[in-house]
Amino acid sequence: MVLRQVSEIERLSKAVALAGTYEADTGAASLPKVSVALMGFFPRASDPSAIKRRMLLGPARVNVAAAWRQFCETDGVP
Repeated sequence: MVLRQVSEIERLSKAVALAGTYEADTGAASLPKVSVALMGFFPRASDPSAIKRRMLLGPARVNVAAAWRQFCETDGVP
C-alpha cells in the first residue's frame, strides 16, 4: 500500500522518490539504537539529476523522547 502511494506521488508530482533505512544512536540507556526510515522526493523539472541520486543523508543521532512525542501528537495537540 505504501509503495503504491509513493508511485502515485511520483506520477502526479513528476518527481523521483528515494527511500531507505539506517541505524541511529539515541544516547538513551534503555534504547541505544533505533531504526530510522527516510524518504525524499526530488522534482524532475528542477533537478534533472534526481533520477541518478542514490543517497540520502540523515542524522547520526536522534532524540527518541522528542521523536516519540511528535509521533504521538494528534493535530498538533500532544
